[in-house]
Amino acid sequence: MIAGEALVIAVIGGAVGCLASLPLAAPIAGGLVGHGAAPEGFHASGNPVPFAIAFAAGLFIAEVRQ
Repeated sequence: MIAGEALVIAVIGGAVGCLASLPLAAPIAGGLVGHGAAPEGFHASGNPVPFAIAFAAGLFIAEVRQ
């Protein structure tokens, strides 16, 4: 039962995190460039691979680390 609850919360959290990152990615990338933490020309892309990796990692951690 606890594993099921963790899975539901992880799915909801992953979805909210992915959706929240869409409008915030460009300002964060701009801040990184502005502070010298990223090279000039660095920008956020809409590549779905990082979203999938982060979502899967969250599910994995929620289920393994109980």
